[in-house]
Amino acid sequence: MRSLNMKEDCIFCKILNKQLSSYQIFENQEIMAFLDNRPLFPGHTLVIPKVHIETIFELEDHLAQKLFQASKHIAIAVKKAMGAEGIFIGNNNVIGQTVPHFHLHVVPRNKGDGLKGFFWPRNPYSTEQEISETQLKIQNVLKGLNI
Repeated sequence: MRSLNMKEDCIFCKILNKQLSSYQIFENQEIMAFLDNRPLFPGHTLVIPKVHIETIFELEDHLAQKLFQASKHIAIAVKKAMGAEGIFIGNNNVIGQTVPHFHLHVVPRNKGDGLKGFFWPRNPYSTEQEISETQLKIQNVLKGLNI
Protein backbone atom coordinates (compact mmCIF):
# COMPACT_ATOMS: atom_id res chain seq x y z
CA MET A 1 0.00 0.00 0.00
CA ARG A 2 1.51 3.32 -1.08
CA SER A 3 1.53 6.08 1.54
CA LEU A 4 0.49 9.62 0.73
CA ASN A 5 3.02 12.36 -0.07
CA MET A 6 5.89 10.04 -0.92
CA LYS A 7 8.79 10.61 -3.27
CA GLU A 8 9.47 7.71 -5.62
CA ASP A 9 13.28 7.85 -5.49
CA CYS A 10 13.57 8.50 -1.72
CA ILE A 11 15.16 5.66 0.25
CA PHE A 12 13.15 6.48 3.39
CA CYS A 13 9.88 6.64 1.43
CA LYS A 14 10.74 3.18 0.04
CA ILE A 15 11.22 1.97 3.63
CA LEU A 16 7.87 3.47 4.60
CA ASN A 17 6.20 1.74 1.66
CA LYS A 18 7.90 -1.59 2.51
CA GLN A 19 9.81 -1.56 -0.80
CA LEU A 20 13.04 -1.71 1.22
CA SER A 21 13.49 -3.54 4.50
CA SER A 22 14.57 -1.95 7.77
CA TYR A 23 15.01 -2.88 11.39
CA GLN A 24 12.03 -0.95 12.63
CA ILE A 25 11.74 -0.20 16.32
CA PHE A 26 8.72 2.13 16.41
CA GLU A 27 5.79 3.19 14.26
CA ASN A 28 2.60 5.13 14.73
CA GLN A 29 0.32 6.99 12.28
CA GLU A 30 2.81 9.82 11.65
CA ILE A 31 6.28 8.56 12.61
CA MET A 32 8.56 5.61 12.03
CA ALA A 33 11.89 4.82 13.70
CA PHE A 34 14.41 2.23 12.56
CA LEU A 35 18.04 1.32 13.13
CA ASP A 36 20.60 3.10 10.96
CA ASN A 37 22.24 0.53 8.70
CA ARG A 38 25.61 2.31 9.08
CA PRO A 39 25.50 3.27 12.75
CA LEU A 40 27.95 5.34 14.69
CA PHE A 41 27.33 2.83 17.49
CA PRO A 42 24.87 -0.06 17.90
CA GLY A 43 21.45 1.37 18.68
CA HIS A 44 21.86 4.43 16.39
CA THR A 45 18.26 5.07 15.35
CA LEU A 46 16.65 7.26 12.69
CA VAL A 47 13.29 8.90 13.42
CA ILE A 48 11.34 10.05 10.35
CA PRO A 49 7.96 11.52 9.48
CA LYS A 50 5.73 9.26 7.40
CA VAL A 51 5.32 12.01 4.82
CA HIS A 52 8.10 13.17 2.52
CA ILE A 53 9.52 16.39 3.97
CA GLU A 54 13.08 17.16 2.96
CA THR A 55 14.29 19.60 5.65
CA ILE A 56 13.30 21.19 8.92
CA PHE A 57 12.31 24.30 6.97
CA GLU A 58 9.22 22.52 5.57
CA LEU A 59 8.34 20.73 8.81
CA GLU A 60 5.00 21.84 10.25
CA ASP A 61 4.97 22.67 13.95
CA HIS A 62 2.46 19.98 14.96
CA LEU A 63 4.56 17.28 13.28
CA ALA A 64 7.80 18.68 14.74
CA GLN A 65 6.26 18.36 18.20
CA LYS A 66 5.29 14.73 17.57
CA LEU A 67 8.71 13.87 16.10
CA PHE A 68 10.57 15.32 19.06
CA GLN A 69 8.21 13.72 21.56
CA ALA A 70 8.72 10.32 19.93
CA SER A 71 12.48 10.97 19.75
CA LYS A 72 12.54 11.65 23.48
CA HIS A 73 10.97 8.26 24.22
CA ILE A 74 13.21 6.53 21.69
CA ALA A 75 16.26 8.22 23.27
CA ILE A 76 15.22 6.88 26.68
CA ALA A 77 14.83 3.39 25.22
CA VAL A 78 18.12 3.48 23.27
CA LYS A 79 20.03 4.77 26.30
CA LYS A 80 18.64 2.04 28.56
CA ALA A 81 18.78 -0.79 26.01
CA MET A 82 22.36 -0.05 24.98
CA GLY A 83 23.62 0.79 28.47
CA ALA A 84 24.74 4.22 27.24
CA GLU A 85 25.71 7.13 29.48
CA GLY A 86 24.00 9.67 27.24
CA ILE A 87 22.39 10.37 23.88
CA PHE A 88 23.14 12.64 20.95
CA ILE A 89 20.17 13.78 18.86
CA GLY A 90 21.08 15.43 15.57
CA ASN A 91 19.74 16.56 12.23
CA ASN A 92 21.39 17.79 9.03
CA ASN A 93 19.60 20.03 6.55
CA VAL A 94 20.94 20.08 2.99
CA ILE A 95 24.64 20.23 3.99
CA GLY A 96 25.64 16.84 5.35
CA GLN A 97 22.19 15.41 4.70
CA THR A 98 22.79 12.14 2.84
CA VAL A 99 19.09 11.26 2.53
CA PRO A 100 16.86 14.22 1.56
CA HIS A 101 13.98 13.16 3.83
CA PHE A 102 13.83 14.88 7.23
CA HIS A 103 15.19 12.61 9.94
CA LEU A 104 16.60 12.78 13.43
CA HIS A 105 19.57 10.70 14.51
CA VAL A 106 19.31 9.24 18.03
CA VAL A 107 22.82 8.05 18.91
CA PRO A 108 23.92 6.37 22.15
CA ARG A 109 27.05 7.99 23.63
CA ASN A 110 29.58 7.06 26.27
CA LYS A 111 32.46 9.07 27.66
CA GLY A 112 35.59 8.25 25.69
CA ASP A 113 33.65 6.72 22.78
CA GLY A 114 36.02 8.38 20.31
CA LEU A 115 33.61 10.79 18.65
CA LYS A 116 35.15 14.22 18.30
CA GLY A 117 33.59 17.20 16.56
CA PHE A 118 31.65 16.09 13.53
CA PHE A 119 34.11 13.58 12.05
CA TRP A 120 32.26 10.45 12.96
CA PRO A 121 33.28 7.22 11.26
CA ARG A 122 30.47 4.75 10.74
CA ASN A 123 30.64 1.26 12.25
CA PRO A 124 28.30 -1.14 10.47
CA TYR A 125 26.82 -4.06 12.36
CA SER A 126 29.01 -7.13 11.97
CA THR A 127 26.16 -9.63 11.57
CA GLU A 128 22.41 -9.79 10.99
CA GLN A 129 22.13 -11.33 14.46
CA GLU A 130 23.78 -8.28 16.06
CA ILE A 131 21.36 -5.86 14.40
CA SER A 132 18.35 -8.08 15.24
CA GLU A 133 19.41 -8.31 18.90
CA THR A 134 19.87 -4.53 19.05
CA GLN A 135 16.43 -4.01 17.50
CA LEU A 136 14.82 -6.36 20.04
CA LYS A 137 16.53 -4.70 23.03
CA ILE A 138 15.25 -1.25 22.07
CA GLN A 139 11.76 -2.52 21.20
CA ASN A 140 11.49 -4.25 24.58
CA VAL A 141 12.32 -1.04 26.44
CA LEU A 142 9.90 0.97 24.27
CA LYS A 143 7.07 -1.43 25.15
CA GLY A 144 7.51 -0.48 28.78
CA LEU A 145 7.26 3.25 28.00
CA ASN A 146 3.72 3.03 26.59
CA ILE A 147 4.17 5.54 23.76
